Amino acid sequence: MGNASDSAATIDAQVLKGTRLGMIPDSSSYPGQRPTLSSGPEAQARATVFPLSANGLLISSFPASPDLTGTGTLIGPNMVLTAAHNLYSISTKQPAENVRFLPPAGFGESEVLAWKFPSDFVDSQGQREDFGLVILESRLGDFTGYLGIERNLNEKTRVRAALCSAERETRVFTGEVTGVTEDSFGVRGGPEEWARNGSEVWWCNDGGCVVGIAAKERVIRMTDARTKQISRWVADYLSEKHSRILRDYMEATYLRSLDLSKTRIGDSGLRYLAEGRSGRPQSLERLDVSGCQLTSEGIRPLVGARWYRLRELFLGENRIDSAGCAKLRDGIWPELHTLDLSRNLVLRAEGARQLARRVWPVLEVLRLAHTDFGPDGTKYLTKSSFPALIELDLAKNSLSSEGMDRLKRHRWEKLTRLDLSGNHLYRSGANHLSQASWPALHDLLIDGCMVGDEGIASLAKGRSWPTLRDLGTGYNEISSLGVEWLCQFAGWPELVRLDLRGNKFAAGEDEMRRIRQKWNAITVVVV
Repeated sequence: MGNASDSAATIDAQVLKGTRLGMIPDSSSYPGQRPTLSSGPEAQARATVFPLSANGLLISSFPASPDLTGTGTLIGPNMVLTAAHNLYSISTKQPAENVRFLPPAGFGESEVLAWKFPSDFVDSQGQREDFGLVILESRLGDFTGYLGIERNLNEKTRVRAALCSAERETRVFTGEVTGVTEDSFGVRGGPEEWARNGSEVWWCNDGGCVVGIAAKERVIRMTDARTKQISRWVADYLSEKHSRILRDYMEATYLRSLDLSKTRIGDSGLRYLAEGRSGRPQSLERLDVSGCQLTSEGIRPLVGARWYRLRELFLGENRIDSAGCAKLRDGIWPELHTLDLSRNLVLRAEGARQLARRVWPVLEVLRLAHTDFGPDGTKYLTKSSFPALIELDLAKNSLSSEGMDRLKRHRWEKLTRLDLSGNHLYRSGANHLSQASWPALHDLLIDGCMVGDEGIASLAKGRSWPTLRDLGTGYNEISSLGVEWLCQFAGWPELVRLDLRGNKFAAGEDEMRRIRQKWNAITVVVV
């Protein structure tokens, strides 16, 4: 199997078990609106909307051979699915010595850390198992979106594939599934050269899920066995990477950052880290143990590690409850400015109460999204406990109107970003929110809060937040009337971005003209 450099990076070790893993950036909690692509077997389309945005150009370099170009498709934040023939040359019997992945223009680039392909592809001289995986350093999929994997397939299913050119333009092919077997299927309705033109990955026409990879005249299906192989590749890479990180950590005399996210080290692993360096200078400033299957028992050794210089602590996606928050409260964190406890579903309001029973004098970023926080939790987020707060994330916490009534009473003069997405606030909650006094607020995200036209009008009439620059109001059942009221009543002279995705609002010429007359330099997102 091919491999790349030993650089450490964050890899999402998601096991691809579901049939619907696709997501749209910044709105993964909501159904969203799939863009409509041009029709026809060779329709040209700009690759700036999902799912086209998840496809990119692969450039593979081989010893003593010209570079090979092909297409890869993101199936995770930093996982790219492609054909094995892009990563291993059957003619020269050599793997690629370097691989690059270029997403559509405007989404940046990423270094490639590793690439994998089945040994059976090599043994069969390219006749079997023509699929592979590329692991990126950066989480490009957070910005482009990424596809899921669909293992159930029926005759006549409409499918599509993309061909990415060296100019980073994308050609879309469409067809119909035919001749389905347990291992592969054919595609009817397009050019015969599909299997040879670089359009490797095929996905369902009605959603963002991969169904197969082109291999000669057939398309091999994403079976259970192949999906599990992808998961093993990711797990193997993670194991190699984190073994290397742990070894370096134990040997280092001065270490500032440690990323163990998604490694499932558990409470015993964290205890090993904390106790294994006792007596050495504790220079750590950033620790990421999100998604590590930690419980509240793991917080005790964390507190006892005496990482007094720690500035950023990421504990998201674990099972930390109020008892763990009480242990965190008792720790000595003189320089801690970022605390992430998001997606700890057992934290609840009692966890917030435990955190608030001390003063966090320099804490600037507090993330409590998806913690079953509830409206009761908001009353504990007082300025006296969190005087320096700049960013607060309370998304998906069932806050309701009652929670907004309590939250508005906290006067954070320095708060610049507030995320309330996924809380059903309705009109009354929006009305409470409009009464809050946060003079430095730049970004307000209320996507999926069901505020409606009257709720958005209440926010506009509130005359709060003179420095507001970014307003996220997607999926709120806002119509053209709500946008009209927004333009009529809102102040916000510095507003430069307005997100209206997934609303009833019809983005006609008159509506867009009205918005731009109100705010000259604004960017309006409607797709």
